[in-house]
Amino acid sequence: MQQCCSSSFLPYPQSHTASFPMDEIGPVTTTVVPRSEVSDDRVADVEPEIFDSFYYFHNIVFKVEDTLFCVPRNAFEIPNGNFFSETLFSIPGPGKSGEQTEGHDSKHPILLEGIAKEHFRGFLRVMYPFNGAESTTKYEDWVGVLHLATKWEFAEIRAKSIQVLSDFLKDKPVIDKILLAKKYHVKDWLFAGYTNLILQDQLDLNQLLLTLDTLTIARLFLIQNIILKSGLSTQVAYPQRVQYLSTVPQVTVGPYEIRTQCGDCGTQLKFDPPKEADVRHHVSREFASEIITW
Repeated sequence: MQQCCSSSFLPYPQSHTASFPMDEIGPVTTTVVPRSEVSDDRVADVEPEIFDSFYYFHNIVFKVEDTLFCVPRNAFEIPNGNFFSETLFSIPGPGKSGEQTEGHDSKHPILLEGIAKEHFRGFLRVMYPFNGAESTTKYEDWVGVLHLATKWEFAEIRAKSIQVLSDFLKDKPVIDKILLAKKYHVKDWLFAGYTNLILQDQLDLNQLLLTLDTLTIARLFLIQNIILKSGLSTQVAYPQRVQYLSTVPQVTVGPYEIRTQCGDCGTQLKFDPPKEADVRHHVSREFASEIITW
């Protein structure tokens, strides 16, 4: 029967010799002698064993849906604190000294409810990038990694997932970027998504109402109106007869390719397409209150 990994060592074989060939100094041979073959006098002369402060791993067992996962516990303990180190691992347990018993073996796993095992598996692949192990490659799996990293406060894994997902989102509808940004509090995605919407030929009100709240939609139309007016307030050719257009005329070839004439002198006015940086500036100012608590 296959045993789950645990923090205890497997017994040594009767004798074990391992050779490590090296190019310059030749083979190095290490012999491990079972404790039972060492005399009591020799044991007394051996210095007390010291556990390494980092490379002495204790394993922990999780159960997600119907699957058990056994991994080194140290990666779940963040020095600055997170869900596991500040909450789950700090709660007094039923052990004799108040220690936790859950997670020590496959019979007493820590049950993680409300998450998908595929998402947890993808999260572990990022946390433990073992050589030869399958890597996380799918968009849906990376969204799951972002979800768990945000939920459990793993800042480095969250930053990694945002970086990877940013490339995926280039080929996704802009509304997907906005919805993910709102859910997981990613400011760059939110402002970039709003900017892209405003720069579109037309804002489809009915489509926006299916995904965004009315206040957000009103702000988007407000910014687009400001951008239109600023582009159309263009000085005409004759300085002695400076004219400014105070209202937005009818859109004829999309909102950013308007051609019209001055009603006074007949001079043709050309709309200057907005720069993305200018739109982003208006977006960051208008939606600053939305991210103030992120």
